[in-house]
Amino acid sequence: MTADRDTVFRFVREAVENAIATHDPKGELAPDARGRMIETVLANMFGEHLKQEEEGTMPLVLRAGDGWTYNITDSDIKWMIRAAAYEGGNPADTMWTWMQRFAGGNLGPEYGNFRARFSSLEKLVRAHSQPVNPIWLRTGSKCKVGGPYHGQDPCSEGRLVRREEAQSSDWESRSSYRYVNAESVRRAREAGELLRRAALPNPVPRSIDFAVPDLVASFLRRNPQAQLLVRDGNHFIMSSVSKTWPANYISLELGGMCDVILIGDSQGEGLRPRLETRLPSRRGRLVAEFTEVGWGTRKMLTDRGAQIRAAITAQGAKVALVTLGGNDTAGTPVETAYRELVALLKSAGIKRIVWIGPVHAIPADVTTRKRAVAALQKRVFSPLGVVWYDGLDMTRDLQHTPDGVHFVGSSLDRFADRLVDKVIPESSWLWSLTPFGSLFGSGIDGC
Repeated sequence: MTADRDTVFRFVREAVENAIATHDPKGELAPDARGRMIETVLANMFGEHLKQEEEGTMPLVLRAGDGWTYNITDSDIKWMIRAAAYEGGNPADTMWTWMQRFAGGNLGPEYGNFRARFSSLEKLVRAHSQPVNPIWLRTGSKCKVGGPYHGQDPCSEGRLVRREEAQSSDWESRSSYRYVNAESVRRAREAGELLRRAALPNPVPRSIDFAVPDLVASFLRRNPQAQLLVRDGNHFIMSSVSKTWPANYISLELGGMCDVILIGDSQGEGLRPRLETRLPSRRGRLVAEFTEVGWGTRKMLTDRGAQIRAAITAQGAKVALVTLGGNDTAGTPVETAYRELVALLKSAGIKRIVWIGPVHAIPADVTTRKRAVAALQKRVFSPLGVVWYDGLDMTRDLQHTPDGVHFVGSSLDRFADRLVDKVIPESSWLWSLTPFGSLFGSGIDGC
C-alpha cells in the first residue's frame, strides 16, 4: 500500500469514525460491531478500485493527438504479444508501431486510414503480422489449395507449422515453443505487462510500418514521401503524415487522466518539458501548449485564440494552466484581455483555470510593473472563478539567470514541482481514487 493510498484511507476512516460517534454519542455500539461497520464502509468504497489496480484492469487508453481514443482490450494485448514474439527484434518497436498505425488516422496517400478500416487493434495486428494472420494458415486464402501461394515458399511446411504454433489456442499456457526462441517470448511478455500499465517506453515515435529491409527499400522507392526511421532487424517507416507528428502524438494512459493545456510566455516555455514529466505523477497529462517568448495576454488572445479553442475541443482538456502577465502592463486594455481569455477558455470547455501571476524579477522597474499587474489580476480573477496564485511570492527564493528575469534550470525544476500541486491538488487526485471522487468531486474528469 502506498503512502498516498494510506492518506486517503486514514482520511476516510476518520470521517466514518466521526460519523459513528455522532450517531452513537453514548458509545452503546459494541467495539467489534463498530470495527465491522468501518471495514464494511472502506471495502465498499475502495474495493473495486484496488482490485482494478492490483489486477491491472483499469482502462488502458490509446490516445491520438487529434483527441481520438480507444480502450485497449486484453485480446489486443494477447495478439500483440504473440505477434511481437514471432516478429523478433525489440517488442516495444513492433507494439508501438501497431498502436501508432491504428491510432494515427489519415496517414497519407501511401497508407490511408487504418482507424477507419479496422474496428479493433487486434484485427489490425493480425492483418499486418504474417505469423498471426489467419489468411496465411494452410486453410487460409493465401495458402490453401488453389490459393495464390499454395506450394510456394511463403506457404512452405516450415512456415505453416510456425504460424499454427503462433495461432494455437493454448499458446499462453505453454511453457515451451518449437518455432520461436524462449528469449523472444520472454521479452514480448515483459513488454505486454509494461503495456498493461501504460509504462511501455516508445522507442519509435512516428513509426507506422515495418518489414524486412528488401521490402522496405522497394516500398520507399515507390513512395519517396515516406521515410525510413530506424533499422533494428526489421526496418521501420514513417509515413508522409506521421513524420510530422510531435513525438508524443500517440500516447498511452490509464483511465482517469487529467488533461491540461499550458498557455504562457517565456516562463511557460521553460516549464513545459518539466510539467510533461511531472504531471503523470498526479495522473495528469499536458495535451497542448501555447508559449511564446515576449508575448503578453492580448497578443496571445489575438494571435492564438482560435488555435487555443480548437486544441481544447480536440483534446478534451479540462484544466488550463496560464502563466501570462510578465509582459503585460496594468490598465484597462489588459484587464479586458484577461476577461476575454477567461471567457474563451470556459466556453471551449475548460473547467478549472489556474493562473500564475508574474514571477519574481531583480530589476526594480520590472518588479514595479509586475506588482501592478499582480494586483490587477488578483482583483479581476477572483470573481471570475479563476484560481490565481501570486507568482512573485511563489518564486522569490529561486535563482535567476544573468538577465535577472528568467530562472536557471534547477530553479525551473523547483518551480515546476510547486506548480504540479496547484494544477492538480493532492487532495483532488487522491479523492479521485475513490468512487466518491467521480460522484461528488471537483466535477472535472480525472482531476
